[in-house]
Amino acid sequence: LRISYYCNGEIYVGEVGKPEDKPLTTGHMDFKPSWSKTGNMLVCFRRTKDDPITANWKSAIFVINVDGTGFHQLTDGTRTDFNPTWTRDGQNTPLWNRKNDQTGGYYVMRSNVGGKPGQEIPLTDRGFHTWAHSCLTDGRILVNARHPQLGWGVYLLTAKSGAEPEYEPINCELGTKGQLHRASISPSEKKICFEFLPGSKFREPGHTLYIADFDAEHRTIGNFK
Repeated sequence: LRISYYCNGEIYVGEVGKPEDKPLTTGHMDFKPSWSKTGNMLVCFRRTKDDPITANWKSAIFVINVDGTGFHQLTDGTRTDFNPTWTRDGQNTPLWNRKNDQTGGYYVMRSNVGGKPGQEIPLTDRGFHTWAHSCLTDGRILVNARHPQLGWGVYLLTAKSGAEPEYEPINCELGTKGQLHRASISPSEKKICFEFLPGSKFREPGHTLYIADFDAEHRTIGNFK
């Protein structure tokens, strides 16, 4: 049972119950490793400019093999790029969230393993907030969004080549009472784990960790624990 994690700005890969091995990265502030579906790579972000306000950080998305080889950046470190993940549709595509400095909101970006800075492309409209959390094997992406027509909520997003992405609302009682953060769908796609913050104003303390049932077909999240 292998895990990847951040500790003191370094990225580790280890086995549960065994002594900690050497970190994959050193000398930087690296965060939020996400394991590829193929099991051989991590995508993470590296802080390139610090600030007391996290949303003002600058950062770079990078990919590294779980044995510590193959490090390469997907972005140039001049933007605010956060919380990368991978698609589960067989394409093994890295996704992440990029801040719109004009609005303060975020939009979803993607690149490819081996991609270079400047080759990344947006999946969603820069004009309204969308934040990607986790993915499904059918290609849909779990997001929070403030959609101009559908309003604030939790959605399953389908990116379409040459067309506007489709946002399918998810029925989630907590979603009307506050914010879902750092959500992760289980490999079975039957469970979801997330942090919940009441209200509409973001703050670092006060998040409650939940596990709930997830139904992709009927687009529901319920039975919160």
